[in-house]
Amino acid sequence: MAQGTARLATGRLLRKLAGAEPKNKNSEEKGPLVKESKSPQQKKALSYQKDHHVTAEYPHSFARAWPRKKARANRKYRRQVRHILAESAGQDEREDQGAVSIRSLPVRRDPVRKWEPPLSMREWVTSRVENRLRRTAWNYFRQPYDRGRHRERFIGFLKEITAGHSEYSRQFARCMNELLEPPEPVESVRSLGGLWNSSQAHLWLYAFFSDEPEWEGHLRHWIQHLLL
Repeated sequence: MAQGTARLATGRLLRKLAGAEPKNKNSEEKGPLVKESKSPQQKKALSYQKDHHVTAEYPHSFARAWPRKKARANRKYRRQVRHILAESAGQDEREDQGAVSIRSLPVRRDPVRKWEPPLSMREWVTSRVENRLRRTAWNYFRQPYDRGRHRERFIGFLKEITAGHSEYSRQFARCMNELLEPPEPVESVRSLGGLWNSSQAHLWLYAFFSDEPEWEGHLRHWIQHLLL
C-alpha cells in the first residue's frame, strides 16, 4: 500500500517537472456553453442576405430536370455529328478527299440556359412590394376621383411610396413627375409595367390636391429629392 502511494507521488512529481501536470478542471476558464441568441431584427436581416427565392414553376424538380436537360442537348448534338460523319465517309471515293472535309458543321448544340437566376430574399420582397404599388396606383387612376372613397386611402398610399428611396422609387418618381407636369399635348405615360392615361391621372391628382393641398408640395419635394 505504501509502495503504491509512493509510486503515484513519484509519477505526479515527474509529470510536474516535465510540465505535463493535468490542469484542474475547476480552474479552467469556461467559455460560453450556448450560442449568442439573435434578435428578430437580426434574424430578418440575415434571412434577407442569405436566403434565396427560386422563381421556377417547380423548384424542387430542378435538381433532377437540369442534368437531364443538358444530357438531352448533348445527345442530340452527338447524334447529328455522327450522321454527318457517316454521310461524308460514304461519299464517292472518286472525289478529292480534300473536298470531303467536314467543312463547317451545319449543326450547333442547342443552348441550355438557366433563364432566371434565384433572387435573394431582399430582391424578391422588394419586387413584390413594387408590383403591389404599381397595381395600387393603376387601380386609383383608372376611375374618376371620389372624395369619400379615395381620399384617406390615397393618403396612406402616398405615405408608403414617399418613404422609398430605391431605384424603383426613382422610376416611380419620374412617372409621377410626368403626371404632375404633363407634356403638351397631353399623351399617355408608359408606367412601370402598365399604361396610365396621363390626362385622366393628371385630373385625378389635382382633384385630390384640391382636398389635400399640402400633399402636392410634399410629393413634389420627394420627386425633386430623388431625381436631382
